Amino acid sequence: MIYNINSKNYRTFKVYEDNKLFPRSYFIPFSSEVKAKKADYYRNRYQSDRVHCLNGEWDFVYYKRGEDVPSKLDTDKLNFDTVPVPSCWQMLGYEPPFYTNVKYPFPVVPPIIPTVNPAGKYGKDINGKSYLSGKLQFNSAGVYRKIFNIKDKSKHYILSFLGVSGCLELYINGSYVGYSEGSHNTAEFDIDAFINDGANELIAVVRKWCNGSYLEDQDMFRMNGIFRDVLLYESEETYLHDFDFFTAKQSDKRYDVLLSLDIKNPGGAIVRAEIYDNIRLIAEKELDAEGETKIIFKNLDVREWNAEVPKLYDLFLIIKKDGASLECVRKKIGFRTIDIVNSVFLLNGEKIKLRGVNHHDTHPKTGYYLTPEDWERDAQIIKDYNINAVRTAHYPPDPFFIELCDRYGLYVIDEADIESHGTKYNRQISGKRKWRAHFWDRVSRMYYRDRNSCSVTMWSLGNESGGIVCQDYCYNKLRQLSAIPIHYERAIIFKRTGYDVISEMYAHPDRIGKIL
Repeated sequence: MIYNINSKNYRTFKVYEDNKLFPRSYFIPFSSEVKAKKADYYRNRYQSDRVHCLNGEWDFVYYKRGEDVPSKLDTDKLNFDTVPVPSCWQMLGYEPPFYTNVKYPFPVVPPIIPTVNPAGKYGKDINGKSYLSGKLQFNSAGVYRKIFNIKDKSKHYILSFLGVSGCLELYINGSYVGYSEGSHNTAEFDIDAFINDGANELIAVVRKWCNGSYLEDQDMFRMNGIFRDVLLYESEETYLHDFDFFTAKQSDKRYDVLLSLDIKNPGGAIVRAEIYDNIRLIAEKELDAEGETKIIFKNLDVREWNAEVPKLYDLFLIIKKDGASLECVRKKIGFRTIDIVNSVFLLNGEKIKLRGVNHHDTHPKTGYYLTPEDWERDAQIIKDYNINAVRTAHYPPDPFFIELCDRYGLYVIDEADIESHGTKYNRQISGKRKWRAHFWDRVSRMYYRDRNSCSVTMWSLGNESGGIVCQDYCYNKLRQLSAIPIHYERAIIFKRTGYDVISEMYAHPDRIGKIL
């Protein structure tokens, strides 16, 4: 099959996404409440009859120079290797892992990622010097292929990539589908118009660097590939696309709940919401489904969630039509309040202290790819050492880890996939208004995906990125959506000093007394 490969998206500044779905909360649907209850909630993406995990062996071709990816790519003529997905190609031997902190592994000439000239060398960097002591890294690329089957094209299909570094161009059955940047953000595509009954060919072109790589200068090993799960969601014409779970604490310590549901093609359907405390039903309501359906529960007598007693309840959202179940979503929920009063951090009205660690998604053998068992072991170790908080340094983790934090009792500082300290701070990126949409794309995708998890107790606008023009923009937009505190450490170098939380990572000892 022949594909016309788009070789410009990754270095076209205004294109940081194309034909990608608006972000939504993470959840796993089932065809019925019975099946949802039988599944292991913390492994449900692998057990659902409505989600097909495309992990496994994929065909793969590695290009040392990404510029060598053919503009007309004939998959019948490619000499494919076979690689596991998820994985990082550096950990499979295609090129060595590369560690860097502040320095980028390419010339810093934002906003456009540089290309290699025909002589195989970059031009001079912004200071007129050869880069990284003359050590040249090519902007490599990988072409992935997966054949997947569709049994019933009349249903609705969304293809979800939970993590791809550095950018993704998606093609199916000879057609271009879309483009995504933001390595640690979920990228979802409606693929109904591109699939056929039976076998379908998926092509993913993954480039090592793109314009978005300027926002991913995290202090870590730099790796690439499809490093998180790839999920194919299958639904009927009527399905739950997204939902918000809002709580409001009343004076008698009871809670009101507002559920806002985005139900597609609801015509004639009924939606039912149930909340369980283990096997005891504590709230239920059923009503006619609408595109934007609101369900309210009043005065629920519940136990609040905290790190010492991480009490969770089961929320079931069931869609029915003509008496038959179409879909059921199960979500673990918790009830808690977060306030800052007179510079004191309060959870459920009680003073708490965050005893936390930073957490990178990293494994000595697989790089960015972690299994559910790896994630759970990390959560257990954190709790074993009497730590009650974790900062997802410096990007959103797999949503499975957020669910584990709900379960084990860890206060999460959820951090956007943003760090640009190698660009001379505010002079090149974070102080430039033209980057605002790029910053907000990453902040908003973090928020929408994780907003229904009770363990998220603070949002972070990213790590060391100077600032604060783009951060101000993101703060103001995020504040309209969320009431929990918003953090950005590098605001300390400006008169603002901080947003809702003031912090300073590198305070001189002479400053400590003043800070106190």
